[in-house]
Amino acid sequence: MQVNWASPRSEIDLEKCFFYHTIDFKDGTTIEGHWDLRGRYADYTGHINLNDARVLDVGTASGFLSF
Repeated sequence: MQVNWASPRSEIDLEKCFFYHTIDFKDGTTIEGHWDLRGRYADYTGHINLNDARVLDVGTASGFLSF
């Protein structure tokens, strides 16, 4: 069975995109989103320690919490 993948977009106008979470990238780029959870992860998760836990993140929106 052959899979035909779509070609990646060469140009994306970020001004026309909606981002759910604000995210900082390694290259120094910041994408402003509707919710800014940077530095407030513990507040958002109710200060529950999730270290070494397995968590299923359903409906990840931008995937911020997956990191």
